[in-house]
Amino acid sequence: MARYTIENGEHGDQTFFTPNNNNYIHHKYGRNFGTAGRQICQGGGYRGRTLEANAETLRSVVRRWWRQRHGADDV
Repeated sequence: MARYTIENGEHGDQTFFTPNNNNYIHHKYGRNFGTAGRQICQGGGYRGRTLEANAETLRSVVRRWWRQRHGADDV
């Protein structure tokens, strides 16, 4: 499982991960990783074309998604 966490004062720490069985990116919420995360999608949302990444590309894909969702330059 690859993980990437954005440390953000406004939204708190946000963790993104790819489970071992696929490369879809999940946005963790709650206390458990597992599959207890919403899949992030193209355009900064949770609906539409699901984004994928591997351990090497996870950081850049998540940062791009975060900027689309929040318009933030601070990731």
